[in-house]
Amino acid sequence: MNKYCSKGIYEPIIHLVSWLLLILFPFVLSWSDSASSRPLMGWHMWVQYLFFLVIFYLNYCLFIDRLLFRHKTTWFVVCNVLLLSLLCFVLQYIHDTFRPQTLPFIVEGVSMPPHHPPRMGKILNDLLFMVMFVGLSMALKIFLRTRQVEIRNRELEQQRKDAEL
Repeated sequence: MNKYCSKGIYEPIIHLVSWLLLILFPFVLSWSDSASSRPLMGWHMWVQYLFFLVIFYLNYCLFIDRLLFRHKTTWFVVCNVLLLSLLCFVLQYIHDTFRPQTLPFIVEGVSMPPHHPPRMGKILNDLLFMVMFVGLSMALKIFLRTRQVEIRNRELEQQRKDAEL
């Protein structure tokens, strides 16, 4: 097998392509000819992406190796619940504080307040995405670790065969 494959040269490429797809995902889904239907990428969206990066890489580089792979599953869950709760709280504060102000609309002469999605729905939506990034970090880390173990086992098998000769 190629030495570069065993050293994980593909791992940074996987990360780069994945994050580019995440950033471009809203644009691809809403692609049309009219510029007004394209999503607005305000700074609050970039903060949300930053939170996703934090969740992913804290799990990928720290929690999975030091807790999950060392059979400290309870601590892994506790750390993730605390992290997700904190980031979800901060994200909701950002959404509530810096939500673009919309003017009330008038229906048959009656002024109606602007419509905003329910707070609990937004919290669950953000939480769902955060949990998804925990799962993605676990899936990628477990996949790469399994691949590394398979490569190591093949090398040991080859060394054993060479020693028998």
